[in-house]
Amino acid sequence: MAIFHFAEEAERVLFNPKKSSVKESAPKYVVTPNPASNHCQILLGKDADKVEELQIFSSDGRLIMTLSPSISNNSVQINTSSLPAGQYNILLVGKKIRESVQLIIVQ
Repeated sequence: MAIFHFAEEAERVLFNPKKSSVKESAPKYVVTPNPASNHCQILLGKDADKVEELQIFSSDGRLIMTLSPSISNNSVQINTSSLPAGQYNILLVGKKIRESVQLIIVQ
């Protein structure tokens, strides 16, 4: 336990980190490898059937390409060999999903 003292008051505040409600969670979607060069894979987990389209945006917000994903084993493969080195955002789009993941390309 830690004791915090506030200016002007000698009030004790007890803090127990074991009872803290802050939780860390694993990312919902995983891009691997990241950084990538010729290809990457996005692991979609239970949301695989919800993804209807992938939109790849450059770091300055330009739409680079739109893909209709071919999903296999709850993941999608992306050929990134035509993308120049840089940072990209991949938007996963569907009727019940609109999520973004980051991808770094190295050549």
